[in-house]
Amino acid sequence: MGHALLAVNLEHPEIVQTMHLGYIAAGSRLITTNSFGASRARLERLGLGDRAEPLLSNAGKVARDARE
Repeated sequence: MGHALLAVNLEHPEIVQTMHLGYIAAGSRLITTNSFGASRARLERLGLGDRAEPLLSNAGKVARDARE
């Protein structure tokens, strides 16, 4: 489960962005990235260690794009 929640930042960023936009449309003034608990150590355990940098970078990009 943890793998899918973090990998979606790369594999289906449109899903994450839709969620961000929904929160913004509902009046949220603050959104966070989809990277909770995404330390390099955890990503290694999930088999995503080699994708840590692009995964975390894209999580931030998706949130920034939604904000704009």
